[in-house]
Amino acid sequence: MKRLIGVFLLMVAAASAQSSSAPVKVGLSIGSNRERIQKMLPSLQERLQKELSGKSGFTVVAAEKCSDCKYIVTIDVTQHNLIEASLGNTNSVGEHQPVDEPGSLFIKYEVEDVAGDSVVFKDSMSLPPKSEPLGPDFQQLETIVRNQVSAVANQALKKLKKKEKH
Repeated sequence: MKRLIGVFLLMVAAASAQSSSAPVKVGLSIGSNRERIQKMLPSLQERLQKELSGKSGFTVVAAEKCSDCKYIVTIDVTQHNLIEASLGNTNSVGEHQPVDEPGSLFIKYEVEDVAGDSVVFKDSMSLPPKSEPLGPDFQQLETIVRNQVSAVANQALKKLKKKEKH
């Protein structure tokens, strides 16, 4: 009987240790101001959730479906056209930003702490039009967006991992 109780207590201790080390849930949201890019985002979002959950140490889920997320990572992909290059642009979250060249891609991300309702950190990058086609080659645009958004998401989660360790 004492042995059975001892085994039970070890199982309870092991279960509580596992539950306390459960991965932190992170919501991921990707948006764009261009319909052409918006069409590729659902499959990219799904792929990134699986890929990042496996290697980041976090459980990554769609932000809109995550009621118990600790953080939300929001990525915004803005593509500028010729008119916006001279006037500036409003991205998909309503912020006005200057544009250097027509055809450029601007990728911005921010990580928000849901409990604190504050931005933990944010960053952005810009790709010149020479690396992004405005023409009909959708697969080339899709490859560039997929690679850059993946890189930005990985960068955000690496920074978040460092923050979590401190």
